[in-house]
Amino acid sequence: MASTFKVTTGISVLLWFAMHGELANMEEAKNISCFDCYLEGKYYRAAKTHHLPMEPNKCRRYLCFNGAFSLEEDGCEIDGKCYKVGKALNRISECAVLMCRRNRSSEIRETEFVRRPYACVDGNGTCQSIGSTFTKECKTYKCEMHSDGNAHAKLEYIDGCELDGKCYKKGYSTKDQCERHTCMVTSANGSPVSRIVSTPSACRITEEVCIKDGRNYDHDCKNYKCTFRLLGGKGTHQLKIVPTGCKVDDKCHKIGVTYKKNCLTYKCIKAKVNGTYVARFEVVAGGCKFYRKCIGPRILFKYHCADFICLPSADKNGARIYEMIVWKYLCQHGSEDTCLKKGENFTYQGYKNCNCVVYRVPSTGRYAVRNVCGGKQIDTSYLI
Repeated sequence: MASTFKVTTGISVLLWFAMHGELANMEEAKNISCFDCYLEGKYYRAAKTHHLPMEPNKCRRYLCFNGAFSLEEDGCEIDGKCYKVGKALNRISECAVLMCRRNRSSEIRETEFVRRPYACVDGNGTCQSIGSTFTKECKTYKCEMHSDGNAHAKLEYIDGCELDGKCYKKGYSTKDQCERHTCMVTSANGSPVSRIVSTPSACRITEEVCIKDGRNYDHDCKNYKCTFRLLGGKGTHQLKIVPTGCKVDDKCHKIGVTYKKNCLTYKCIKAKVNGTYVARFEVVAGGCKFYRKCIGPRILFKYHCADFICLPSADKNGARIYEMIVWKYLCQHGSEDTCLKKGENFTYQGYKNCNCVVYRVPSTGRYAVRNVCGGKQIDTSYLI
């Protein structure tokens, strides 16, 4: 039975709407027929089909006749287009037919597309008919119609392996700069499985560089030598790496080369650590930096009222370092040329019985002079 919307019409109703502002004027009322339909504040012409605002289906239209609506057109929408109920749409890209129908289980009889596949889609987007076989990515499939009404591509067998977009037959072997690749087809849980088995044919140095058995290659301050060995009955390639230099600031310094930096002379040496040879820089000579000058080891020099000397030492790891220490000192008083002997008292800024103490500041390692008058610290000045 067609859906129907009933409305009340008549000349008296039209006049009532005009008097109460529902219509703009009486002229508008004259243009309305008693056979027209009125719904939610809007009039719809009689004998014409209309899409109603409360209807979510854009493909459903109603006929206005004698003041009532009845369902005139019904369909399904897809890709912005309407297809009438019973209309079939061939979707070649899906190898299926879409049939527009009314959903019988829906209370308001909504429309829907029912998908009816008639073939399987192969790797090229082509429809393969039911019962036919086709190849996709080295695999052979057979198109079958299942009990659920859908067409499925069943894997029949595997022809080979896919590598770099190409299909290689079972047993086919190819080799690049570093590895040999062989196509293997096996069975897993009753289904065929293909895989590429790669075995080294050379020693890999970087992602792009490989060297053959017995060859040498210098890279990044190291010398690489490739050797082929049998381990557990299988051949394998191994790399022997020997350092050839020390790397500093992306530059490789050969073993035995020296360079200077911050009053220290470094030499690149090869040493054995935990059974492995490494290359590293060690300090072989040097001195102490004093402002912008380098003071050689065991050289005594005077600055203000103190004598300093640069002596070699070692850090907590045993590496050689050089430290500046106070060899002898006198307290400065007044001008830079006035130096007092140790224990000699002086008057300083109105304070009497003053003397000075030279000490090293732990946080900075610098030497300082502290003026102490009557047991009270007055000020501090740095020597270096």
